[in-house]
Amino acid sequence: MSRFRVRGRTALLLVVLVLLPALGVTSWVERRPLLAWYYVRGLSRAGDREREVWVQRVLTVPADALPGLLDGLCDEDARACANCQAGLARLVHQWGPADPRALALGDELASRFTRLSVAGQQGALRLQLTWLRTAANSKAPAREQWQHAGRLLVAAGRATDREVRSRAFELAALLMAQAGAPDTADDCREFLGACLRADQSEVRLRAIRLSEQPGLLRQVVPLLGDSDASVRRAAMLAVGPAQDVVLADELLHALHDSDPEVRRLCEAALRGRHLSDGQIRLGRLITDERPAVRLQVLASIEDCSDLEPGVWLRRLSHDPEPAVRIAALRAATEQSVVDLSDRIDQMAQSDPSPSVCQLARYYLSYQKSHSSSYAGP
Repeated sequence: MSRFRVRGRTALLLVVLVLLPALGVTSWVERRPLLAWYYVRGLSRAGDREREVWVQRVLTVPADALPGLLDGLCDEDARACANCQAGLARLVHQWGPADPRALALGDELASRFTRLSVAGQQGALRLQLTWLRTAANSKAPAREQWQHAGRLLVAAGRATDREVRSRAFELAALLMAQAGAPDTADDCREFLGACLRADQSEVRLRAIRLSEQPGLLRQVVPLLGDSDASVRRAAMLAVGPAQDVVLADELLHALHDSDPEVRRLCEAALRGRHLSDGQIRLGRLITDERPAVRLQVLASIEDCSDLEPGVWLRRLSHDPEPAVRIAALRAATEQSVVDLSDRIDQMAQSDPSPSVCQLARYYLSYQKSHSSSYAGP
């Protein structure tokens, strides 16, 4: 009975469409929006075999059908979204990707993206990928196409659906591969930054791999301390060799990582930066959680001739443990080849520990009196 009612309404609509012009109630132009509504409705409900028929009908009223096709991307039904996506794709194919109408459509998709259903977001990204690839194969895409794609990418960075993210990564890779793509570098950076902060480790991993370019790697550095070992490994592989992105000091904590592969990759990265075994050993000691182990740096400095004692003593003088700072202070005053008077002066004035301040002042006064005794009258 319900099927009969639907068919009866459709038949009635067709009768009205045919009779209205004859009755002089409306003109052909005024009938186009009604036809467009009917065609879009039919397309959204079409099965695979019927889709092409309804697409062809939509193409006869493109301007009037466009709003309905865009609204169709908000439908939670995946088939309806796919059908409307097919209609939009054919419209752009008919116009050409650089046509002003197609460019306006790209702008509209970027503006509406967050309001689309999950299936609609997937469809919008597929459309943008297709248009850019088509334009790139024929001629350079218009500047507006790149800009709309960048805006769409930024919006997709806030999505949580796996398929949406996957399509967005494809779009980011396409934009980043095009050196001539204007105004998209910041959009790619924003998208990857959002993905590097995503809850899903697989998203963070994919973002790391796509960030291995100058100007983007700096966003990966915080992931050296990620909760997932596989993410930490990928981050170390990405930034470990990049001396202009992360200092060797920032890598040293990974020498204590709970994952043996992260530790191995960290050592390899440090050796790639020409650190000696002695320097790596010292780095492991000075970043140990236990103050007693960090104190062993003082003995290691004396044992290794290729080390610069001033660098390590200065670092120990900033240790969070007062006992370690005191030991560094004492060693600094005993080293005749190391001048840390500026650091000792800082400790005397502003060290958070009163004991360290007092000892630093004592050493400063001792040095002054000792040097004046040699100065003569």
